[in-house]
Amino acid sequence: MSPPCVTSRTASRTRPLTPDSQWGFLWLAIDGLLESVIVVSVLTGLAAALRPIVALLVVAFFTESLFYQFDAMLLGYLQANGHSIPVAAIEYLVRGIHLAAPMFNPFSEHTGTVEQTLRAARGDWFYLGATACYALAVFSFWSSWPPMHPGWRRCSSLT
Repeated sequence: MSPPCVTSRTASRTRPLTPDSQWGFLWLAIDGLLESVIVVSVLTGLAAALRPIVALLVVAFFTESLFYQFDAMLLGYLQANGHSIPVAAIEYLVRGIHLAAPMFNPFSEHTGTVEQTLRAARGDWFYLGATACYALAVFSFWSSWPPMHPGWRRCSSLT
């Protein structure tokens, strides 16, 4: 006879509660913090090169998923209508932008159950660590961008 297991109070969830399952709130808090680091890093880097409002609009409208949809649409057009050199060139350009654009939630397709059930399994922590490494890489890149040429002078109107 197996020992009785404690289940959640709602009737729709019959999954037994384990010590790992109650850490979902902490997991979501850390994931949200890492997403914020990614967004702020990208906005800071773009605001150094562009006007801050333009940087905000670029981040808001030109997301990685938008370029993914454009890439899929162009690939579908090329597959349905045959090879076209201008469309193929545009597709390579869109694919390059898609690969260069930062993802704000890079492993959302693997960790969607944590956001729905508020329960973190052992495998979800691996994706959180991978998200932390990705956030560190984005922070490292965008905090040093745009590179300043030694001949350029910074704006010194405030001094």
